[in-house]
Amino acid sequence: MSAPADTTRWGTVLLLVGIGVVAAIQMGKVAAALPEIRAELALGLVGAGWLASVFSLIGASLGILAGAAADRAGHRPALIAALAALGTGSAIGALAGDTTALFASRILEGLGFVAIITSVPALCVRAAAARDGRLVLGVWTVYLPIGLAGIMVAAPPLLAAGGWRAIWAGNAALAAGALVAALIATRALADPPRSAAASSPVAAIRATLARPGTVLSTVPFCCYSMSFIAVISFLPTFLIEDRGASPAEAGLLVAAAILCNGIGNLAAGWMMRRALMPWAVMTIGCAGMAVVSLGIFEPGLDGALRQALAMAFPFFGGLVAPAAIANAARHAPAPALVGTAIGVAIQGTSVGHFLGPPVLAMVVSAFGGWDRAAVFTGLLGLCGVVAALVLRRIERRMTA
Repeated sequence: MSAPADTTRWGTVLLLVGIGVVAAIQMGKVAAALPEIRAELALGLVGAGWLASVFSLIGASLGILAGAAADRAGHRPALIAALAALGTGSAIGALAGDTTALFASRILEGLGFVAIITSVPALCVRAAAARDGRLVLGVWTVYLPIGLAGIMVAAPPLLAAGGWRAIWAGNAALAAGALVAALIATRALADPPRSAAASSPVAAIRATLARPGTVLSTVPFCCYSMSFIAVISFLPTFLIEDRGASPAEAGLLVAAAILCNGIGNLAAGWMMRRALMPWAVMTIGCAGMAVVSLGIFEPGLDGALRQALAMAFPFFGGLVAPAAIANAARHAPAPALVGTAIGVAIQGTSVGHFLGPPVLAMVVSAFGGWDRAAVFTGLLGLCGVVAALVLRRIERRMTA
């Protein structure tokens, strides 16, 4: 049965967010452990880069297909299978004797991660009362900043205590616990009747991509993720090399910035709960990112002001993700194709994650200074604003 129209199962929603946090930890655990992994398994720098980007590559290539498969199999069964893949991948990684086994484990974890982030939003909405649907999606999207910031803080003492294999083994146990909890807590979240379009993943993808609203919702999401991941990836380097910050200071600043992203996620859910349309929330988010990014890399800016802008940048970015996911789901051809629609958004943001850091690096290298990074982020913000305003025109025609 679905949740009653006037009741939101907040306990179930928070559990689903916790499952997302477990998935995000798997995404972020590699960065801190790379030095140890490289030393033990003789992994080169290029190989380390690929190991770190496996999740983004899988999302960028299989996001839509993962959403369609979740619609086909059912969102709850997809979640259960994804958690099993996540735990199995971590267990294989903990025992890996060479880089081939470690890469295989990361691919399995990546498949589980993408399946989770395409299936869980539909379950969250199903656990919510109609009035809380968009608020719930805002709450759901905090899984990523919480998971990434959490592993950034926890990884150094864990590495010192047991090494990278202990982190992988602990995460296998964490995924197993999440699997048991999901089996118990999601039993009441029945899947909607399957539509004709969901009879095959290909038909689901065709029907979803034929909806311009779904595709346009993905553009601001992609622009945000490309800008955000690029700035967050290089902000420590900029602070250490150009501003003279210590590695510890730079790490704390980045962790705080990631948490501000989560606050933006919650703010977006609240704004949509107060009847602000998703396109408007995306417009505010993309415009805000573009404006505040102008000062982050400005050479002569005061340190305190730069830190404030570095906090504001991910906050504004955090407004975009819940709005993009909510709008993608809103434009799904049928309730049974919500996973496919969200898969389109996930594929778009994964493309942004994959391309953002290298493109920013090329811009800075080609034009000879970090201050040129503002051109990159500004253009991305402008592109997101334009897409959101075009989406507004389409939606007005739909309701006319």
